[in-house]
Amino acid sequence: MRTRLIGIATFIAFDCIYYYNSIAMMGKILTRDSKIYKTLKEHSHANVVICLDGDTTDYEVLKIYSLLDNTKELRGRIRYIKLGCEDIKYKDFGELYEAEGKDGIIRAIKTQKQYTEQEIMRIKI
Repeated sequence: MRTRLIGIATFIAFDCIYYYNSIAMMGKILTRDSKIYKTLKEHSHANVVICLDGDTTDYEVLKIYSLLDNTKELRGRIRYIKLGCEDIKYKDFGELYEAEGKDGIIRAIKTQKQYTEQEIMRIKI
């Protein structure tokens, strides 16, 4: 199955450009009215992976994750990558690419995971 990666862009330099089929969000907020949301919902036939900068809170990632996962078109196909943690210490894909090149990007993509119900409940509280 193919994967669509969405991520945050730092200013105008798109950090997620190193991976094919990626979309820069230009922020940490996704709404039902946004073009990205509508496009993903209507046209995505692959997994959608959320990858925001390392300073993003778990709650901010979960809000986007839940918005996308709560649609019948995308349910079960949403994943996330956590930057700025033990697995991937870099704050964004640009920094990761500079330090580790394409191998680092591939390693990061392989860490994608889905939230469990327990994690969702813990983060929402």
